[in-house]
Amino acid sequence: GGAAGEDGETLIYGADFFLKWRPAGARGGYPFVSWQTEVMKRDFDADAASIPHEEHTHDFAAVSIEDWGFYSQLLWGFAPRWEAGLRYEYATGSDDGVEEREHDAARCDRVRVSPMLAYRPSEFSRLRLQYNYDDADFLEDGEAHTVWAGLEVLFGTHPAHRY
Repeated sequence: GGAAGEDGETLIYGADFFLKWRPAGARGGYPFVSWQTEVMKRDFDADAASIPHEEHTHDFAAVSIEDWGFYSQLLWGFAPRWEAGLRYEYATGSDDGVEEREHDAARCDRVRVSPMLAYRPSEFSRLRLQYNYDDADFLEDGEAHTVWAGLEVLFGTHPAHRY
């Protein structure tokens, strides 16, 4: 038996989709439009358990929890080395677990919307500026606004590009 007990199990499912369009006369890979989507689901069944703790025992009933989520994003390479994108994410905990769902803020419906702008100074690097809007019950005031800046650098050999 594992952490879910002798008769417990966890199953994880997933699927993804990727589509990219480039016109016949594209130079250096630009312009382009790509669409990517991924969905995942987790089914978690935990066995009943009694766990001794100091002078008493904690009893836990068997539970079944289902969680799932997805993201979908569009990316537009609008000029050589420049890309703009928009991403939407959704996740939820559907079914009651150890606590009723409405009392467990970490299993609430969550939404994130993220526009971004990226510049590639070379084929080995990328600068990215991204804004995130998050909507979830566990956040203070139920929502959050953040701005992220990132630098990616590739070291070493990499496969040749097919433009």
